[in-house]
Amino acid sequence: MITLVLDEAAKQEIINDYFYQTPFLLLVQALSRDDVFHYCYSEPHGLYLSDYFDEEEEGYFGRNKVRISEMSNFYDDDEVELTYSEFWGILQREAAKYLKDHADEADEVNSYMVKIKEKLGV
Repeated sequence: MITLVLDEAAKQEIINDYFYQTPFLLLVQALSRDDVFHYCYSEPHGLYLSDYFDEEEEGYFGRNKVRISEMSNFYDDDEVELTYSEFWGILQREAAKYLKDHADEADEVNSYMVKIKEKLGV
């Protein structure tokens, strides 16, 4: 069963856990590609862009949204839903944090970020 998390503190915890568990450079490399709408580096976390699903599919949750999921147990997922704009702001924050320790990768990261921004239309 999927539970959409609404409590802001709980949402932030899931978002922070996702970015802690997911290598940032691999994430932005994947999301910058036009054919990637889902990224899961390690269970229990996953990230889905709403364009991953067609309207007729069971997992469809609208347009211009991102869902970050965290498996809370074997049968249940807790999910955070963000607009593309909200997700973009978080991604920018995470990029700044990443680049503090990886300044030599700034050109590569910025190139991926430009592609992601265009993909999200923000």
